[in-house]
Amino acid sequence: MKKYQLHTKIEDILKRFPALCKRLEGAERTPPTAGAPRVLCVGADLEKAGACVAVQCGLAEPVNLGTVTRETVLSLLAALRARGWRCVLGLEACGFGWRWKRQLREAGAEVLTFATEALTGRRKTNARDAAALARLVGDRIVHGNTTSSRIVREPSPEEQQRRFLSRHRAQLIALRGKIEAQGRGLMYDFGQLAFPECWWGKKRWPRLTAQLTAAGDSPMDQPPLVPGAAASEDWLREALEPQRALAQSIHAQILELDARLTALAAQTLTIPLPHGLGQLTEAIWRLIRWEPRWHGFAKWGAVIRDTHGRSVRKKKAVIACVRLLFIDLWRLFTARATLADLGFRGPLAAAQ
Repeated sequence: MKKYQLHTKIEDILKRFPALCKRLEGAERTPPTAGAPRVLCVGADLEKAGACVAVQCGLAEPVNLGTVTRETVLSLLAALRARGWRCVLGLEACGFGWRWKRQLREAGAEVLTFATEALTGRRKTNARDAAALARLVGDRIVHGNTTSSRIVREPSPEEQQRRFLSRHRAQLIALRGKIEAQGRGLMYDFGQLAFPECWWGKKRWPRLTAQLTAAGDSPMDQPPLVPGAAASEDWLREALEPQRALAQSIHAQILELDARLTALAAQTLTIPLPHGLGQLTEAIWRLIRWEPRWHGFAKWGAVIRDTHGRSVRKKKAVIACVRLLFIDLWRLFTARATLADLGFRGPLAAAQ
């Protein structure tokens, strides 16, 4: 059986892409502009196996190279730079992290990370997205259109680690809520309609078990349908016990993250915050309690306080206030204003 050997040397990597070689040879016949290297605009649509790559040379249509491994992309960039080409690579912000983008920069490429959006009006495929990314790079680099799409700022590894704490905390809170909802649905299914909120808590779990025991001792309680089976309340307690243990374990992790985030915020926050805000709050709901005269509530406060209002309109009002609050916090962090200048009336603002 005949075996085919792939080209692995950097100088031979281009032989795997004859269409690109033909395009490069045609461009290299034209003398380059004095002092300016030739530019290749590369689009890469990332996936788990690697990346679907398209290369645009000058004003020609992008050449589709297909899906290749990340190592092949790094070797290809090294070969192109060895031939005197400036390589600018465009990718979408996605869930594959930032490490490979740093490796691309170490290989000598310039990397632009675009915000995720609908790149083409046609059916989405990796090849079309890669070509669209190459065109976006060309629009910015070749034509100088800096308003083409939105560039995402790349965080440092330290920023990624700090973000993990708050994001992991939010994920654990959502997971705890799902477990609580599963137990709530199970109790509804067995006719238990009155039970304490956060039924899994250390103080409320004994109340729930006592409630189920009392229901099982009631003369109205029916015997199990299957001979030898436990009563429904006993079975329900046994079914809820693993979920209770999971919820309490997750809750303990959340409390640990709360302590870490509070300590981290105490180190990084060097300015006084508006009265009522802390390191782990849902800011707007606390602000409307402690700072009801803040200028953001002049327009949206009535909508947020309306207990019978539409939830969609209330969410829009909260988001609008969040944007205004971020602007005010930015002004505080950059020393452009004080708490008193922004209309806050807490004790720290009075001291200022």
